[in-house]
Amino acid sequence: MPYIVKALIIFPAFYFLAGHNFLRLWRGGLIGVGVALVADIVGHQLSLYHYVNGIIMIGGRYPFIHLFNMFIITMLYLNWLPREGTKRILYTVYVSVIFLAVEAMMFQANAIVYLQWKLWYSYFLDIGGLLLVAYLHDFLIEKTAV
Repeated sequence: MPYIVKALIIFPAFYFLAGHNFLRLWRGGLIGVGVALVADIVGHQLSLYHYVNGIIMIGGRYPFIHLFNMFIITMLYLNWLPREGTKRILYTVYVSVIFLAVEAMMFQANAIVYLQWKLWYSYFLDIGGLLLVAYLHDFLIEKTAV
């Protein structure tokens, strides 16, 4: 249920704040899902954490709604991503704080269980993952623009 509540908040936010840019951002959303899925597969394989309370579980491990949320959140992140390197890093650091707060709420709602993980580890994982998404998105956009 927490994933559905999160989706019911995130999807309308995207629609009203950045929905007009969907055609520009959807590939970045898919990249974000891919990066999140790789991180989650590694985290699960290393028994660091696991997800619970998902209505539709992909592979018995990953809530579909979580991946949908990653798609939307990534597009929101990319919508306002600055082009300049320093601003981009600061923006990512700030956004990661928001993501960490959302993860803390999901942890409190028992949607994620930490086995060998601490919440603050996710902060650094979020920063690295978002910067990777930004790099891959830029690379993809430059490749398709040529």
